[in-house]
Amino acid sequence: MNKIVLIGGDRISVYVAEHFLENKKMDMSIFGRILRYLKPVKKRRINIIDSDYDNCKLLSNRFPGAMIFNSDISDEGFSEEEELSGADLVIAITGNQEFNIVNAVYAKSVGARRTMVLVNKSNYVHIASNLGIDVAVSRIESMVNSILKYIRKSNIRSVYSISSGKVEVLELSVEKTSRTIGKKIKELKLPKQTLIMSVNRGNNNIIPDGELALENGDYIIVIARKESIARIEEIFTS
Repeated sequence: MNKIVLIGGDRISVYVAEHFLENKKMDMSIFGRILRYLKPVKKRRINIIDSDYDNCKLLSNRFPGAMIFNSDISDEGFSEEEELSGADLVIAITGNQEFNIVNAVYAKSVGARRTMVLVNKSNYVHIASNLGIDVAVSRIESMVNSILKYIRKSNIRSVYSISSGKVEVLELSVEKTSRTIGKKIKELKLPKQTLIMSVNRGNNNIIPDGELALENGDYIIVIARKESIARIEEIFTS
C-alpha cells in the first residue's frame, strides 16, 4: 500500500499520519485495531486534503514528507480528483460523518482501491458498508471498547463490543499462573455460545479444536455473549 489519502486534517488525521510517516505505534482506540491489517511499506506517499488553509500550513510544517492540499472535495471545482483515483487507501475522518461517507463513495467512484470512514453513530456502519465502503469505524463503539479494555482484568489485552453490545470479542493471554495451562479446550467448561476463534503460539496462528491443550504464553481470541464474559474472565484469570 503505497499511496494513502487522508480527507480531513484534524487531530485524528495527525495521529494516523504519524503512524505512517514516523512509524509511531498506533495506540489510539479508534484506528489502532483497524490499521493493524496494513502491512509495513518502506515508501509511502501520504496526501492530506483539508479545506482550512491555516490548518494546511500547520500540517505542512508538521509533516514535510506529506503532500498537503488545501481543497474542499464538495466544491465543483475540486482539482485533486486524480489524487483520489490513484490512491490505494482513502481515509475520510472529518468531524462530519455524512461528509465522510459521501467523500468515500466519491473516492471509490473515481478509482480509489479501498476506503475507510469515521462515523459517530453505530447504525451508519451498516449504511457505509451497503454503499461499498470497505471499513467504517464507529467513534462511539471505539470509546466503549476503550473503556471496556481498562475495566477488564489484567491478562485481557483488549475487548471489542459488537452486535449493539450483545456480543464481545476478547483478546487475552494465558499466563503462567492460569489454571487453564495443560487443559484441552473441551475441558474448560466454557459458557454456551462461546467460541475460541484462534490461538497464537509463538509464530504460529492455530485454528483450535477441542483437543488443543493451552500453554503458557498462548494468546487467544474468544467471542462470547455479554452475559458470559464474567465466567470467561474467571476461567482464564484464576
